[in-house]
Amino acid sequence: MLFSKYKSNLDKHIYENKTFKIITIVLSAVIVFQTFIIINKASSERVVFLPPKAISKEFSITNNELSKTYLEEVASFITYNMFNSTTELAQNNALNILMLTEPTAYYGTKKMLENQYEYLKRNNISRTFFINSIDTKKTRIVVSGILKSFIGSKVANSELTKLEIDYSVENGRFYITNLNAITEKQLKEIEEENKKELK
Repeated sequence: MLFSKYKSNLDKHIYENKTFKIITIVLSAVIVFQTFIIINKASSERVVFLPPKAISKEFSITNNELSKTYLEEVASFITYNMFNSTTELAQNNALNILMLTEPTAYYGTKKMLENQYEYLKRNNISRTFFINSIDTKKTRIVVSGILKSFIGSKVANSELTKLEIDYSVENGRFYITNLNAITEKQLKEIEEENKKELK
């Protein structure tokens, strides 16, 4: 009788031990699977915060693929800081652009912005830009609009201007590789040169 009681308790403990091992293995497998999913999601999706600005559209970023709305938002931010400027805001605007600039293009972009803002300061000019269109491509965004320059409260100049933003994407982060502003006058000169070359 004692033996049967002992065997019964032993069987019970063996059964509990096997059940515990099975549950442990299943839970470990679930944890490994969930860890794999979390790592996979973390590497395929990134949350990127734009510099301070009101976000007006929904956007998404997956790996190195940026949605069109993201590119439009960041292009709008760059254009605002490039063209909507006064002598008081010039330095802050330059910093906003430079923090998005690729390291290899940093000093060239900084020099270009310094020259531009030095010209505004020397001539006491303030400017504002009205966006007409934003054309997004694989490595370039072209923003077109009207650039107005003011001396005091009077409009000194108003002309069609394009801003070409060359960019690259690394680990889900947007980098400016080059900025090129082309005015209406320059566009006409380029068109005339192209016509001459065709002749």
